[in-house]
Amino acid sequence: MKGAFSMDSRLYKVVDKAVSMIKLNLLFAVFSLPVITIGAAGCALYDTAMKIAANEEGYILHNFLKVFRSKWRQSLKVWAFLLIAFAGLCANFLFWTNQQGTVPEMMLGAVLMLMVFWFFLTVYSFALMAGMETSAKTTLRNAAFLAVKHLPKSFYMLLWTLILAAAGWLWTPVMLAELLAGMAVSAVIHGRVLVKVLEEEGIASLRKV
Repeated sequence: MKGAFSMDSRLYKVVDKAVSMIKLNLLFAVFSLPVITIGAAGCALYDTAMKIAANEEGYILHNFLKVFRSKWRQSLKVWAFLLIAFAGLCANFLFWTNQQGTVPEMMLGAVLMLMVFWFFLTVYSFALMAGMETSAKTTLRNAAFLAVKHLPKSFYMLLWTLILAAAGWLWTPVMLAELLAGMAVSAVIHGRVLVKVLEEEGIASLRKV
Protein backbone atom coordinates (compact mmCIF):
# COMPACT_ATOMS: atom_id res chain seq x y z
CA MET A 1 0.00 0.00 0.00
CA LYS A 2 1.45 3.35 -1.03
CA GLY A 3 0.68 6.92 -0.13
CA ALA A 4 0.01 8.73 3.12
CA PHE A 5 -1.40 5.63 4.83
CA SER A 6 1.38 3.20 3.94
CA MET A 7 3.37 1.74 6.84
CA ASP A 8 6.48 3.63 5.69
CA SER A 9 4.79 7.02 5.47
CA ARG A 10 5.47 9.82 7.94
CA LEU A 11 1.75 10.07 8.76
CA TYR A 12 1.52 6.37 9.65
CA LYS A 13 4.58 6.63 11.91
CA VAL A 14 3.19 9.70 13.69
CA VAL A 15 -0.19 8.03 14.25
CA ASP A 16 1.52 4.83 15.42
CA LYS A 17 3.59 6.78 17.96
CA ALA A 18 0.48 8.63 19.16
CA VAL A 19 -1.38 5.36 19.68
CA SER A 20 1.62 3.94 21.55
CA MET A 21 1.65 7.01 23.82
CA ILE A 22 -2.05 6.66 24.60
CA LYS A 23 -1.65 2.95 25.38
CA LEU A 24 1.33 3.61 27.63
CA ASN A 25 -0.42 6.47 29.41
CA LEU A 26 -3.50 4.33 30.04
CA LEU A 27 -1.42 1.45 31.37
CA PHE A 28 0.46 3.72 33.75
CA ALA A 29 -2.76 5.31 35.00
CA VAL A 30 -4.49 1.96 35.60
CA PHE A 31 -1.53 0.29 37.30
CA SER A 32 -0.91 3.35 39.49
CA LEU A 33 -4.42 3.39 40.97
CA PRO A 34 -3.28 1.58 44.12
CA VAL A 35 -0.72 4.23 45.17
CA ILE A 36 1.61 1.53 46.45
CA THR A 37 2.13 0.23 42.89
CA ILE A 38 3.29 3.55 41.42
CA GLY A 39 6.92 2.52 41.84
CA ALA A 40 6.56 -0.57 39.66
CA ALA A 41 4.31 1.31 37.22
CA GLY A 42 6.91 4.07 37.01
CA CYS A 43 9.65 1.56 36.21
CA ALA A 44 7.49 0.06 33.47
CA LEU A 45 6.59 3.53 32.18
CA TYR A 46 10.19 4.70 31.89
CA ASP A 47 11.53 1.44 30.49
CA THR A 48 8.88 1.46 27.76
CA ALA A 49 9.35 5.21 27.19
CA MET A 50 13.09 4.75 26.69
CA LYS A 51 12.39 2.01 24.18
CA ILE A 52 9.97 4.29 22.33
CA ALA A 53 12.57 7.07 22.35
CA ALA A 54 15.10 4.65 20.85
CA ASN A 55 12.52 3.20 18.37
CA GLU A 56 12.70 -0.19 20.08
CA GLU A 57 9.24 -0.27 21.68
CA GLY A 58 7.86 -3.52 20.25
CA TYR A 59 4.63 -4.51 22.01
CA ILE A 60 3.70 -1.84 24.56
CA LEU A 61 1.45 -4.02 26.70
CA HIS A 62 3.87 -6.96 26.78
CA ASN A 63 6.85 -4.82 27.73
CA PHE A 64 4.95 -2.83 30.37
CA LEU A 65 3.57 -5.94 32.09
CA LYS A 66 6.93 -7.71 31.96
CA VAL A 67 8.73 -4.86 33.69
CA PHE A 68 5.88 -4.23 36.14
CA ARG A 69 5.92 -7.85 37.33
CA SER A 70 9.70 -8.13 37.53
CA LYS A 71 10.24 -4.82 39.36
CA TRP A 72 7.38 -4.97 41.86
CA ARG A 73 9.45 -5.91 44.91
CA GLN A 74 12.55 -3.91 44.03
CA SER A 75 10.58 -0.72 43.45
CA LEU A 76 8.48 -0.95 46.61
CA LYS A 77 11.13 0.32 49.06
CA VAL A 78 12.35 3.03 46.71
CA TRP A 79 8.82 4.28 46.06
CA ALA A 80 7.96 4.16 49.79
CA PHE A 81 10.93 6.43 50.50
CA LEU A 82 10.04 8.79 47.65
CA LEU A 83 6.38 8.92 48.70
CA ILE A 84 7.19 9.71 52.34
CA ALA A 85 9.72 12.33 51.24
CA PHE A 86 7.16 13.93 48.92
CA ALA A 87 4.54 14.04 51.66
CA GLY A 88 7.05 15.69 53.98
CA LEU A 89 8.00 18.26 51.36
CA CYS A 90 4.35 19.09 50.67
CA ALA A 91 3.66 19.52 54.39
CA ASN A 92 6.65 21.86 54.72
CA PHE A 93 5.61 23.80 51.62
CA LEU A 94 2.13 24.39 53.01
CA PHE A 95 3.50 25.33 56.42
CA TRP A 96 6.03 27.89 55.20
CA THR A 97 3.60 29.30 52.63
CA ASN A 98 1.33 30.39 55.46
CA GLN A 99 4.15 32.13 57.37
CA GLN A 100 5.46 35.63 56.87
CA GLY A 101 8.94 37.06 57.16
CA THR A 102 12.43 36.57 55.81
CA VAL A 103 13.07 33.19 57.42
CA PRO A 104 9.87 31.60 56.03
CA GLU A 105 10.78 32.93 52.57
CA MET A 106 14.24 31.36 52.83
CA MET A 107 12.78 28.08 54.06
CA LEU A 108 10.21 28.09 51.27
CA GLY A 109 13.01 28.54 48.74
CA ALA A 110 14.88 25.62 50.31
CA VAL A 111 11.78 23.42 50.14
CA LEU A 112 11.28 24.27 46.46
CA MET A 113 14.89 23.32 45.74
CA LEU A 114 14.37 20.02 47.54
CA MET A 115 11.22 19.41 45.48
CA VAL A 116 13.26 19.89 42.31
CA PHE A 117 15.82 17.41 43.59
CA TRP A 118 12.99 15.01 44.47
CA PHE A 119 11.84 15.19 40.85
CA PHE A 120 15.36 14.37 39.63
CA LEU A 121 15.67 11.53 42.11
CA THR A 122 12.34 10.01 41.05
CA VAL A 123 13.04 10.14 37.31
CA TYR A 124 16.52 8.65 37.58
CA SER A 125 15.41 6.03 40.12
CA PHE A 126 12.64 4.75 37.84
CA ALA A 127 15.04 4.61 34.88
CA LEU A 128 17.73 2.79 36.86
CA MET A 129 15.38 0.30 38.50
CA ALA A 130 13.94 -0.60 35.11
CA GLY A 131 17.25 -2.07 34.01
CA MET A 132 19.20 -3.30 37.02
CA GLU A 133 18.77 -5.17 40.29
CA THR A 134 20.11 -3.09 43.16
CA SER A 135 19.07 -2.32 46.72
CA ALA A 136 16.89 0.69 47.43
CA LYS A 137 19.83 2.52 49.00
CA THR A 138 22.09 1.87 46.02
CA THR A 139 19.39 2.87 43.53
CA LEU A 140 18.72 6.18 45.30
CA ARG A 141 22.43 6.89 45.67
CA ASN A 142 23.10 6.21 41.98
CA ALA A 143 20.07 8.30 40.98
CA ALA A 144 21.32 11.24 43.06
CA PHE A 145 24.81 10.88 41.59
CA LEU A 146 23.53 10.88 37.99
CA ALA A 147 21.16 13.78 38.65
CA VAL A 148 24.02 15.96 39.91
CA LYS A 149 26.61 14.76 37.40
CA HIS A 150 24.26 15.42 34.49
CA LEU A 151 22.66 18.52 36.00
CA PRO A 152 22.03 20.37 32.69
CA LYS A 153 20.20 17.32 31.31
CA SER A 154 18.30 16.99 34.59
CA PHE A 155 17.09 20.58 34.34
CA TYR A 156 16.24 20.05 30.67
CA MET A 157 13.84 17.27 31.69
CA LEU A 158 12.36 19.50 34.39
CA LEU A 159 11.94 22.35 31.91
CA TRP A 160 9.94 20.22 29.48
CA THR A 161 7.81 18.89 32.34
CA LEU A 162 6.98 22.45 33.37
CA ILE A 163 6.26 23.46 29.76
CA LEU A 164 3.82 20.57 29.35
CA ALA A 165 2.17 21.39 32.68
CA ALA A 166 1.83 25.08 31.79
CA ALA A 167 0.47 24.28 28.32
CA GLY A 168 -2.17 22.01 29.82
CA TRP A 169 -3.09 24.66 32.39
CA LEU A 170 -3.45 27.43 29.80
CA TRP A 171 -5.11 25.61 26.88
CA THR A 172 -8.03 23.24 27.31
CA PRO A 173 -7.33 21.24 24.09
CA VAL A 174 -3.78 20.59 25.31
CA MET A 175 -5.13 19.57 28.71
CA LEU A 176 -7.48 17.06 27.08
CA ALA A 177 -4.63 15.68 24.97
CA GLU A 178 -2.47 15.36 28.08
CA LEU A 179 -5.21 13.43 29.85
CA LEU A 180 -4.89 10.89 27.04
CA ALA A 181 -1.12 10.74 26.77
CA GLY A 182 0.49 13.36 29.02
CA MET A 183 2.52 11.12 31.33
CA ALA A 184 3.70 8.99 28.42
CA VAL A 185 4.76 12.03 26.38
CA SER A 186 6.65 13.43 29.36
CA ALA A 187 8.33 10.06 29.99
CA VAL A 188 9.37 9.73 26.34
CA ILE A 189 10.90 13.22 26.39
CA HIS A 190 12.74 12.22 29.56
CA GLY A 191 13.58 8.90 27.92
CA ARG A 192 15.48 10.58 25.09
CA VAL A 193 17.64 12.31 27.68
CA LEU A 194 18.00 9.23 29.87
CA VAL A 195 19.13 7.06 26.96
CA LYS A 196 21.94 9.56 26.29
CA VAL A 197 22.87 9.63 29.98
CA LEU A 198 23.06 5.84 30.13
CA GLU A 199 25.12 5.75 26.96
CA GLU A 200 27.54 8.32 28.36
CA GLU A 201 27.84 6.24 31.53
CA GLY A 202 28.45 3.08 29.51
CA ILE A 203 25.28 1.43 30.76
CA ALA A 204 23.00 1.93 27.75
CA SER A 205 22.09 -1.74 27.86
CA LEU A 206 20.10 -1.11 31.05
CA ARG A 207 17.06 -0.16 29.04
CA LYS A 208 16.98 -3.59 27.39
CA VAL A 209 15.34 -5.54 30.18
